[in-house]
Amino acid sequence: MAFYAESSSHFGGAIFLYKPQSTDGLVHPIWQVRLKLPGRAGYVIKSCKTKLYEEAYSFAKDEYLALQHKVKEGIPLKDWTFNQHWWDWYERQLQKGCWSEARKKWHLNYYNCYFSAYFGDSPLMEISGNLAQGYWEWRVKYWTSAPGKKLVVYNPKRRGAKSRTTLNAKSVPSARTLQMEQSALNQIFEDACQQRRMPYLKLKAPKSRKETRRPADLRPAISSRFG
Repeated sequence: MAFYAESSSHFGGAIFLYKPQSTDGLVHPIWQVRLKLPGRAGYVIKSCKTKLYEEAYSFAKDEYLALQHKVKEGIPLKDWTFNQHWWDWYERQLQKGCWSEARKKWHLNYYNCYFSAYFGDSPLMEISGNLAQGYWEWRVKYWTSAPGKKLVVYNPKRRGAKSRTTLNAKSVPSARTLQMEQSALNQIFEDACQQRRMPYLKLKAPKSRKETRRPADLRPAISSRFG
C-alpha cells in the first residue's frame, strides 16, 4: 500500500498532485498527478517527470485542460499510433465479413511490408501532410534501399517466385500499385478521422517517379478539421 509524502489538491479535487511513499518510508522524488475528468469514471494518472512542485503543477494544469477539451469535443483521450489504429481498423473490417481471402492477405501483406515500415509507431496526431506524402518517395525507392535489399538477399529468387516476404514486388512500383496503396491508406486515415483520432488527411499518389523527387513542392494534405 502506498501513502503520500506530499500532496496538493486543485480545481476542487480535479487535480491531485502527490509524491508516493511506500510502507517502508521510501519517498518517490518525482511528482505524480491524478486527474478526475467531468463525466468520466475513474482517474487519469501521469508522471509529471519533475521534482519541482511549480513545474509539476504547471504540467498537471496543462494536462487537465487539454484532456478536458478532448472530453468536451468527443476526442478519445488515448493517443493512437498508426500501428495501433491499423490493427483496430483491420479487425473491424474482418468482423464485417466483406473482404475476400485475397483482399485480407493484400491488406496484411502491404501493412507488414510498407505501411508499418514507414508510419509505424508515429502518433496519428503527429502525422502531417508532408510526412504522409513523403511515403511515396520512400515507397518508390524501397527495393533499392537497405531494408529492401535485405529482403532480396533473403529471397534471391524474388523476381521469379511469388514470395510472401517480398510480395513478388517489382523494383519500381507501377502507377496502378501506387493507386491501390493510395486507396488503402486513405481508407485508414479516413477511418481514423471518423474515430476522432486524427484530423482529416487525404493522400494523392504520384503519377510518375519524377513527382516523388520534389518534396519542396508538396502541399500539406492535412486540414485542421475533424470529420
